[in-house]
Amino acid sequence: MTREQGKTAPAVPQMSFVSCVQWNDEGPFSTFKDALANFMPRMRKLVQDGTSLQVIETLCYIELKSGEHQVPLFFYDVRDFAHQAGLMKDGQLVEDAPEPDAGAIGKVFAVSLLMGEAEMLVRDTERKLANLAAASSRL
Repeated sequence: MTREQGKTAPAVPQMSFVSCVQWNDEGPFSTFKDALANFMPRMRKLVQDGTSLQVIETLCYIELKSGEHQVPLFFYDVRDFAHQAGLMKDGQLVEDAPEPDAGAIGKVFAVSLLMGEAEMLVRDTERKLANLAAASSRL
């Protein structure tokens, strides 16, 4: 049966975004641009007040919520994507920039998730190899 014959496409879950800065979540926001406008000033204040790289790299992200799924985009990826999409220029928000295409946003979050998973897999493999090497040296 074709769509023309009455079959409809499955519904796409609505996306929303949460701005997460050092355990303080704000949102949800209906657009990435709105979440970014909330996120960047809070990040600047966090850095000005003094923080560690570990906090920036692990506790600061914009989370995409779609259906039952939540995917984080951590600070450096948020910053890079915002510049690439024209939402930021020279570290400043571009107020009149349009919201990026939903497909592009989804892809950026998906790639970030996959890269994070790959990084954890590499770390786990390195740890296991080191343990194996240590155990074999004791034989």
